[in-house]
Amino acid sequence: MERLATLENVLIHAAAGQHFSAERLRDELGSHAPDFELGRLGAQLMLLPTIPAAPIKKVEDVVQALNENSQTVRNLLDQVAALVELLLTVPASAATGERSFSALKRVQTCLRNRMTQKRLGQLLLLHVHKEETRQLDLNAVMGEFVSRTAERNHVATSRLEAEKDNVTIPMTVADYIVQHQAKPADMPTDLTDIFYDTTDDEIGD
Repeated sequence: MERLATLENVLIHAAAGQHFSAERLRDELGSHAPDFELGRLGAQLMLLPTIPAAPIKKVEDVVQALNENSQTVRNLLDQVAALVELLLTVPASAATGERSFSALKRVQTCLRNRMTQKRLGQLLLLHVHKEETRQLDLNAVMGEFVSRTAERNHVATSRLEAEKDNVTIPMTVADYIVQHQAKPADMPTDLTDIFYDTTDDEIGD
């Protein structure tokens, strides 16, 4: 993406009157340099400021300027046209920066893909609307979650009884309830973290 931004700047700066030698173009174009006749490209870029009626500020302005002129002009600026085509036909797969911000990828990675489609959709809903979920009363949410089934009530009760006897048992949803009541600051800010170790059936309840 950095290289593509450089190519766009070549067009913009050339349209503003800046000259580019063949050597400089070779550096700017990088791996794309063999696709062009650098001497001709440099000469054609010098003509670019004389083509448009309005100042060029982006690649779309160059495209518009070329389209508004005759085929003869476009033939004279064939190397410039080739550079424009290169910028306009970059495949979407080159946009690696956008892929890294995918909420779906983050949630799937966080949960190690241990989920059904239904659970994934519910967790993504919590993640996307995390500003609203942060305002929820976690005591109420987890209390309702535990009270939905007799099994969860039993686990929560067992946890509280085990604490009285100083017995260590595996971390469960009940642990979150106990911790939240004791130390609210230690609770996760994203509700997707709370359901990390719950089953798909539990999330669906």
